[in-house]
Amino acid sequence: MPTRKKAGNGCAPLPTRSSASISFIFPDVPDEVCKERLRQRNAAGKHEFSVSEAEFDRISSHFQPPAADENFNLKIYPAAGT
Repeated sequence: MPTRKKAGNGCAPLPTRSSASISFIFPDVPDEVCKERLRQRNAAGKHEFSVSEAEFDRISSHFQPPAADENFNLKIYPAAGT
């Protein structure tokens, strides 16, 4: 799982700027599980595009698990079977 990066995307302070309740749904799935699912999806050939593991790594490097201090109504869904 990627380590926590410094805030700066403008999302963290959003719940504190309004009275709205924001739910953040986070699928807590290990990268290897995601990559296996990606390999299966790519092999099925039912999509117009496929994503390589290198592209997955590059894209997922921008994501991080949410922190409790971000004030989201956090919903974490663990990987099935964990």
